[in-house]
Amino acid sequence: MASSPRAQQRSSLWLPFTWQQGEHLSLIGETGTGKSTLMAALLSQWSYLIVLQTKADKLTAADYSAHLIKRAQQLDDTHYSRFLLRPAYREQRREVAIALDRPWKHNEKGWTIAVDEEFYVEDNLRLGGLIERNFTQGRSHFLTNVAGMQRPSGITRFVMSQSTHVVSFGMEGRDAKVLSEATTASIQDVVDQLGRHEFVWFYRPTRSMWIGRLDLKTGRLIETARFAPERVGRGAPLPLQR
Repeated sequence: MASSPRAQQRSSLWLPFTWQQGEHLSLIGETGTGKSTLMAALLSQWSYLIVLQTKADKLTAADYSAHLIKRAQQLDDTHYSRFLLRPAYREQRREVAIALDRPWKHNEKGWTIAVDEEFYVEDNLRLGGLIERNFTQGRSHFLTNVAGMQRPSGITRFVMSQSTHVVSFGMEGRDAKVLSEATTASIQDVVDQLGRHEFVWFYRPTRSMWIGRLDLKTGRLIETARFAPERVGRGAPLPLQR
């Protein structure tokens, strides 16, 4: 691995907020919302990437511009810097654990590690401890963590509380309340009114929100509405285009 990968980015995908190495991102969306496709688009900018794919998914290594591997040991292959780890079912816990621990064991800085199904890794694979460490201490290793989940309930609170960026598709009820408690109260009404494939992006440093969607034809993020920072928690989004 290169000595300072944290300074290297691949794509020029426009983002509504600056996403720097060492900042974590949570991505929430039920099946069919476009969560996986959006994740692949967002991850396109990082040069040193490990995607941990634990569930069947239509997206392939090619969609992530990554090298497909089945064992974490294959991360040693210096011919590649972007990997999609898809271990055999019976080996998932061991291989995912090795990958999550790699930045610490090898003292490597600058990785971006993305988990496709956060709840499954925490609950079924029982790897919540490694997840918590990466989210709470990862910045010292310039480690960027990306957690994909269908619902915000049932996962360690450190995932969203330590995420600089929280991106969510539409939801309602208890899930919307959990999301609002981890971000800002006004997001609860926003996620309840989002259109199909539309998402809200919460940026913690300024408590700003941006609403948009991914254009599948161009691969670009399209803005549909925005919250002014001073109005977060006080009113409705400022409409731009619908």
